[in-house]
Amino acid sequence: PFIAGGDPRAYETLPRMEVTLPSFLISKFPVTLGEYLDFVNALEGTDPQAARERLPRNRYEGTICERDETGRWVPNHALLFEGEARKRYPDRAHALKLPVLCVRWYDAVAYIRWRSARDGIPYRLPTELEWEKAARGVDGRFFPWGNHHEPTYCKMQNSRPEPTQPEPIGIFEQDCSPYGVRDMAGSMKDWTASVYERRKFSNELLDPDAPPSPNILVVVRGGGWNSSTRSIRCANRDASPPTARKTALGFRLVRPLPSGS
Repeated sequence: PFIAGGDPRAYETLPRMEVTLPSFLISKFPVTLGEYLDFVNALEGTDPQAARERLPRNRYEGTICERDETGRWVPNHALLFEGEARKRYPDRAHALKLPVLCVRWYDAVAYIRWRSARDGIPYRLPTELEWEKAARGVDGRFFPWGNHHEPTYCKMQNSRPEPTQPEPIGIFEQDCSPYGVRDMAGSMKDWTASVYERRKFSNELLDPDAPPSPNILVVVRGGGWNSSTRSIRCANRDASPPTARKTALGFRLVRPLPSGS
């Protein structure tokens, strides 16, 4: 069992409780922009219109990607890195290592289905309780690294003196859970499979094949590159419509344990 909830300084916190979950594996890092664009480019070969609909987009510039000289979709480096960040990450390859952002919940599911077929592994999104266990371990700690807050330990709004913006995965080494899972306090929030309920952990999972409902919210866990101290706490809960695209929201993968392990 592990300790869930029980952090009064987190937003939408729930009462402290012991929870036992079936075993699972979770990805060490979020899905990167480069990995996600592998999916979009594969889709481009069979359905260009569907590929364009799956492109990461924000509300200002439209897509955050561009075509390279071969016609493949790649990150728009000049758009994604500005000022000091562009000096720190001058190589276009750095943009491929950004956690994916500006994708809807349904885009995450589409990527997971493609990746599962490609790899022969049944990937899925984590439930909110799986996410919380992976982030904080079994002892109820408030942050992945322990109980004290330190803004330079993860990518959040006060991590650096210059204006904050996304950075590649794995840069903040202290943002590491007891299980070795990285970037769960900061960097990019994660979509989960769980339908949001205000005062309890939900056992309901959103059906990706059902018609979208305007009344349903999906649980979002973790902090992002622009998050405050309260938002990066492991027990913090957030929610979003599954059709939303946000600049600090991506996803990571879960899979079952291999048979015999």
